Amino acid sequence: MNIKYRKLPDNTRPEGYCLYPLLQVHIRHDVNMRPILALVDSGSTDCIFPASLGEVLGIDVPAGKPHQFNSFNFEPTPGFLHTVKLQVTGFTHWVDVSVSVYSVGESDANLRRSRFFRSLSGCV
Repeated sequence: MNIKYRKLPDNTRPEGYCLYPLLQVHIRHDVNMRPILALVDSGSTDCIFPASLGEVLGIDVPAGKPHQFNSFNFEPTPGFLHTVKLQVTGFTHWVDVSVSVYSVGESDANLRRSRFFRSLSGCV
């Protein structure tokens, strides 16, 4: 599978943008479904998304199993585990995926990548 790298604005770089491997997927919980652009991170051990997407999908975020994941700088970030269904756009098969849903307000300082996540907010 070829994954398209997309340019996202990044004022910290001389060229003014950064390339990210983003994959169009659908995420579903019960009857609620949303298309999103997912960042493909082959070095990640967790699949994460913000509580705002969980709420749009009808997930009772704090009702999930508490789960702490480490952000890229190894700082712990609290989240809640939930199972959702994921489908890569263009494929027919759905897979169950365990995801850690986190609250942006609690973890922005730890992630230190909130600029990136905000740039994707229009994709959710």
